[in-house]
Amino acid sequence: MRPPESRSPLQMPPRPLPGQSVHNSIVDLVFVRLLAPLWIASTLSVIAILESLATLGHWRRAPGIYAALAGIAAGFCALQFWSNRREIKQRQQGRDGERLVAESLDELRALGASVFHDVPAPGFNLDHVVLSTRGFFVIETKTWTKPERGRPHITFAHDSILFGGQAPQRNPVEQVQAEAGWLRKLLEQSTGRPAFPIKGALVFPGLKIQSMTTAWKRSPHLPWVLPPTGLKRFMEFEPARISPEDVSLAALHLDRYVRSEQAKRAERA
Repeated sequence: MRPPESRSPLQMPPRPLPGQSVHNSIVDLVFVRLLAPLWIASTLSVIAILESLATLGHWRRAPGIYAALAGIAAGFCALQFWSNRREIKQRQQGRDGERLVAESLDELRALGASVFHDVPAPGFNLDHVVLSTRGFFVIETKTWTKPERGRPHITFAHDSILFGGQAPQRNPVEQVQAEAGWLRKLLEQSTGRPAFPIKGALVFPGLKIQSMTTAWKRSPHLPWVLPPTGLKRFMEFEPARISPEDVSLAALHLDRYVRSEQAKRAERA
């Protein structure tokens, strides 16, 4: 059955990241200039080995077998390209959504906030973390694909959300709550300070979102549900509740943790 047509919710691509052109040149260098010659050399080496063995062993030529194997390999490659194209497109869409949100969050630095992106955690990652005197926030980006027709939007049902009237397979409210709990525990253990108040936020680039009720917005457990530009506006109306010293302390420890995890991953690579 053919999957329904869909489209990206993003209206515009994100701005280039720092070093984006250098990153692209590295990808081009690896995949075009290095892997292609390596593939050619490997293929010719296999042919040379087979020819040598055939000459030494006086093997009978069997072009049909090799043609069949080549056909099977080509079919497998075509199947892989076809089956993974949708996932590749979704991952690209998710990447662009996170970058658009990051652009908006980086404007919070003008309010004295410390902003972190893609914070590693055991078995998952935090898309964005904002530490400021107005609160600590864990932001989860959801770049959900729109159907080709219609304009479904985000609505609320008790303590969960719906997209186009349907509950998502994985509850993003519970997800961001768990992420906020993990960060709270990490900072408490790292700094030795009592648990910092951490607010979750769900950001949906390109999607229409029903306005949150007052009870939902004021709930200490439920996350804000906003478009990318909404978090800065909401934070500007939040009172200062954390001292600048505690913000600096938490930012220092989180930065150390992130760099330590990056070093560990580099060693394993």
